[in-house]
Amino acid sequence: MAWSDKIEVKKGDIGEKIIQEYLEQKGWVIYKPVTKKAHWFDNMATRNKKNIIAFDVKTKARLNKIAATGIEKKHYLDYKRFVSDTEIPFYLYFVDDKEGKVYYRLLKDLPEPFELNSTTVCWYLEDLKYIFSLTEDQKNNLSKFDNRNYKFNPV
Repeated sequence: MAWSDKIEVKKGDIGEKIIQEYLEQKGWVIYKPVTKKAHWFDNMATRNKKNIIAFDVKTKARLNKIAATGIEKKHYLDYKRFVSDTEIPFYLYFVDDKEGKVYYRLLKDLPEPFELNSTTVCWYLEDLKYIFSLTEDQKNNLSKFDNRNYKFNPV
């Protein structure tokens, strides 16, 4: 199966498009990797030919048992290394396909994450900034690619 055919990639592509449209409305110009290989992050963006940022979009629902969301620990460490090596501001965007909320935060402004397990680090939702709610169409498009093997039922 090709990478682009994976269900989680299709869902992630929708989340990335949602954030791309949001940033473009704010005056950002988006740059995407064209090489079909593993890359540090999803996109870079510039505004007014002055500002430059890098960002990654995670499209998934928050955790069930705690009001938090997370990412793979290896990605977090890559993002921190990127910021350390380049000093380019790096943002994480979280598109919650179940609750229909979108959050973000500048990586350097996030508190240290807690480890959910040996491969996943998380932040509490209260440590992220809510920016907008998804439309019903966006939620429905994302739900077509739901691959959870358990019921979404947050506490």
